[in-house]
Amino acid sequence: MSRDLNYAVFVCYDDISSNIINEANPVIYNPILDEAEKRTQLHDKVKDCFNVELTTEQLDSLCSKDKYHIEEFVEELKSYIYK
Repeated sequence: MSRDLNYAVFVCYDDISSNIINEANPVIYNPILDEAEKRTQLHDKVKDCFNVELTTEQLDSLCSKDKYHIEEFVEELKSYIYK
C-alpha cells in the first residue's frame, strides 16, 4: 500500500493498485458520501479503473465499511479485483 490507511478517510486507485498508469489518482470510495452516491461512485470507478463489475452483494458489503474500516475495505475490494 502506498500510504498508511490507518489515517485514511477515503480510498484511491493507488491504494488498490500499484500500477498507476497516469498521474491521476481517482477516489474509488468515500464513506462520507450518502448511500446512493457512495454506491454509484464505487461501482463506476471500479468498472472504469479495473474493468470489474461488482455485484449487488459485493457493493452492499463494501459500502457498509465506514472510515474506521478502510483497511478492511481495501482488502475486500482487492479480493474481488484480483481473484
